[in-house]
Amino acid sequence: MNCHLRLAAFLVTTVFFPVTDASTLNLAKTGLSVTFMAGDDGSTGAGLAWPTPRFTTNTDTTLSDALTGLVWVADAGTPTAGSCSGGGKTWQDALAYVACLNTGNYLGQNDWRLPNVNELESIVALGRSMQGWLNSQGFVNTPSTSKTYWTSTTRETYPSFAFNVNLYYGYVGSSSKTTTAGVLAVRSTTANSSSNAAVRQTGLTTSSASGDDGALRKGITWPAGRFSGTAQGAISDALTGLEWAKDANAPGPSVCRAGVWKSWADALSHMTCLNANKYLGYSDWRLPNRRELHSLIDFGRTNSPVVPSNHPFTNVKSDYYWTSSTNAFNAVMNPTFAVPWVVSMSDGSIGQPADSFSTYYVWPVRSGLVSTSTTAADCLFNWAEQSFPQYFSPGATSASLATYYYRHYPSKATYIATNSSDNHVWVLGPEFGPNPVDVGVVNNLLSAAHCQ
Repeated sequence: MNCHLRLAAFLVTTVFFPVTDASTLNLAKTGLSVTFMAGDDGSTGAGLAWPTPRFTTNTDTTLSDALTGLVWVADAGTPTAGSCSGGGKTWQDALAYVACLNTGNYLGQNDWRLPNVNELESIVALGRSMQGWLNSQGFVNTPSTSKTYWTSTTRETYPSFAFNVNLYYGYVGSSSKTTTAGVLAVRSTTANSSSNAAVRQTGLTTSSASGDDGALRKGITWPAGRFSGTAQGAISDALTGLEWAKDANAPGPSVCRAGVWKSWADALSHMTCLNANKYLGYSDWRLPNRRELHSLIDFGRTNSPVVPSNHPFTNVKSDYYWTSSTNAFNAVMNPTFAVPWVVSMSDGSIGQPADSFSTYYVWPVRSGLVSTSTTAADCLFNWAEQSFPQYFSPGATSASLATYYYRHYPSKATYIATNSSDNHVWVLGPEFGPNPVDVGVVNNLLSAAHCQ
């Protein structure tokens, strides 16, 4: 067996302990880069990096999202198109408007639909002016003040309501289907997203009207047996690759003040305490960002908490949970307003409390795509040198180039690197073939190398 095949076989069979299969999707970053406290979303940078450019304007004026694979109408003003009257719509009229677009073959397509709540939320960009960002990506007639847009997802805990997304502030909420909101139509492409951040299904299976989320059920299908316990006592999510604490109420040893509501600062400190005490044997627990926590929502539930009915978790509360994500754009405008986002396990909405001193529930997470510190990467490189000196001779120094943090071994003509754009470890050299070889997710190797 060739040397590089022996190394690959060792890494796959001895080092990696995958909890997901090839169908696992990657949750995208929220867009935040501003940090206010250690361990917040801006500092951890969890999630798949956005491609540049993210949106491309097509010849028919539609916008293709390279992150999710979705194609959007560029005009966010709910325009009049032929016999399809524009402007604000009730929920039922929004569905009828999209059906009218299809009848008229709008922009040369007849498969437009009202986006479900996960699809519309996917274009929310945190840490910046939403209007400015949408405009920079090619959208036109974007809202210059608070404005909600309908999704096709009914709020099953209150079926006369449907979910909407505020494309000025970024909130996800719900309102009576008889109120009016904007419409931003979407369609899918047959090609998969190149970055594997395709949007997941919402979980809704009951239809309230033709063309709604319950009828179409668009998105990545949830795997059977989505949740499973790990040997350490955490819960693995086969859909997202994340590992959650089984206890959803600020778990941990008594020294961490487990089981009580916490302010946002205390929630972040709770993660530090869990890691210092190696809760369940791990030292990389963190407060989930907004998209990670929202990934647990099952919009098909008719009662709360709205997490999948077959979940194995304990102490899930029908209340708000802290995320590590903040409304950093508002904080730039007013530094006293760095208010974090919260996710409601009562209905799946995403909002913000009056301030970060309010107390809410805490649910730790680990794994996923997280920016790797140079200290952790150096620890991993040192381990590789000790374990595989035939490829990586000790004594090399680390350097950075673009998204790579790496070491070069001139005597072996080899490289080892971590890539912040996909959070994978890569090797390059004559023993590994002519092209760089992806040897897996950084976090899996960090655990095996005892670097976390």
